[in-house]
Amino acid sequence: MNKIDVVNRALGILDFFSLRRPEWGVTEISKELKLSKATAARVMYTLKECGYLTKSPATNKYRLGWKLAQLGGVYLASVSLREIALPRLKELNSKINETVDLWIVVGEQRLCVDRLESTYEVRPVAQTGKLTPLHAGASGKLLLAFMPENKIHDFLETETLIRFTDHTITKKKELLAELGKIRKQGYATSMEERLPLVNAAAAPLRDYSGKAIAALGISGLVNRFTPHRMQSELIQAMLETAAQVSRELGYLPASG
Repeated sequence: MNKIDVVNRALGILDFFSLRRPEWGVTEISKELKLSKATAARVMYTLKECGYLTKSPATNKYRLGWKLAQLGGVYLASVSLREIALPRLKELNSKINETVDLWIVVGEQRLCVDRLESTYEVRPVAQTGKLTPLHAGASGKLLLAFMPENKIHDFLETETLIRFTDHTITKKKELLAELGKIRKQGYATSMEERLPLVNAAAAPLRDYSGKAIAALGISGLVNRFTPHRMQSELIQAMLETAAQVSRELGYLPASG
């Protein structure tokens, strides 16, 4: 059984769960999908181990697991966030004519949920919906910096800091110092850390509680996205947009 078959069978099993029928046993699923009982048991056990299913001790049958609830929450949050942020992202994209994107944390990585390109023929290109590491690049470091300290600690304990370019931070002590700097100044920058010839910056989007729930990122080629232009124009425009979106998300910064 190849990987595509495994994925199709796993998705086929998940499709059977509903409010009308929230529990399924291995034998029942194997009959419905015309699978051997051993195959159904193996796939359902794997789904349970990954959090997509859970097993009821009372009935010994399977139910949908916490992982699907988590992904559903991410989906709902990202849809609401996109609806609020998109008009401001468009304004920023038009103002600076550089790539503008929106990132959220998913597990130990980040996900691009929206992206507006510049009009230049040569520009950074990335797919929405693609998972990207947190430690490399402005938006990733920004999201990591504003996580709770225990989550940062867990990330550094368990994740390998993969090198993407000569400028990627791969030492944990250096990354910790960088995260502290980001929290202090309120934004992150990246000089060719994840992609060669691409510089970037990112700012937090905060909800009503003050929690940084997403990163607003901007990026461009090094010949346009110069350190001077970043400091004199781009970062300020990005921070103003991030503040506007945060206000629309309900964030009220503490006054003086």
